[in-house]
Amino acid sequence: MDIELLASRAEALIGDEGLTTTALPRVGLFSAKHPVPREPVLYESWVVVQLRGSKLLHHAGREFVFGAGSVLTITPGAPVDCEMRVRSGEPLVSLFLEVRTEELLEAATLAGARKGEDERPPRLMDVSPMDERLFDVCRRLLDLLHDPVDASALGEPTIRELIYRTVQNGPRNELLELAGSRSAAPVLKAVRSLRESYDQEVSVEDLARSVGMSVSSFHEHFKRITGHPPLRYLKGIRLGRARQLLRTGHVTAEQTAIRVGYQSASQFSREYKRYFGKSPAEDRPTRSAQRSVAVG
Repeated sequence: MDIELLASRAEALIGDEGLTTTALPRVGLFSAKHPVPREPVLYESWVVVQLRGSKLLHHAGREFVFGAGSVLTITPGAPVDCEMRVRSGEPLVSLFLEVRTEELLEAATLAGARKGEDERPPRLMDVSPMDERLFDVCRRLLDLLHDPVDASALGEPTIRELIYRTVQNGPRNELLELAGSRSAAPVLKAVRSLRESYDQEVSVEDLARSVGMSVSSFHEHFKRITGHPPLRYLKGIRLGRARQLLRTGHVTAEQTAIRVGYQSASQFSREYKRYFGKSPAEDRPTRSAQRSVAVG
């Protein structure tokens, strides 16, 4: 497999450093020319194919080396620490696809369990190597992105194949375990609720009650599946959204605090600095960093 061939094909579509939209609404490209030290980022529900360069990801006590030819599966918007590694003259290049948890679970059901592997706890983030079949799908998808007419006609079937091949080659056993877990559905329902109303007042008791679980059981299963306790997960979403707002340059720290659900601007500033290592006022990055925060 010539991963650099895919990187060059993608790079031809990238106009500038950062995020590039494509002819397919939920497919994007990302490029970075400079290294970024370890910092928290808020990933959405994505499949990300690394085509050049590498990242070091930290999530729920685990460390992932995400290099060229690797595929990241992550859902649904968990906070992750990311260090971006970029060599001089070799911009980092990624292909990413917005996905729904239901699509991953459906693909895992179609793929079936991989035999000969020990069962592992269900989890919502993993990195796996690319194989020949996935390479071929990525090549065809990149070709479609160069032709909007072909992309419109063949984009969704190719996207479905990419999701299937990613799951087939990656964390399908974990996803099947998640699909078959009685606790998964209520936890995922709670996750959706947090993502949709992160700016509202919330308590673990109310969340547990809304999905029909006891507080202790909900807390245990939420942490097992997402890697974070519920309120820590919510804080990561709020602060991640806050950073995205601040880096647009259109809102103040006080306005941002209110928008993401903080009642106290001073508490927001303290937690922001503790989380990112900079105060909201200090966190004024360059244009490239403004765009990179969206996809890490």
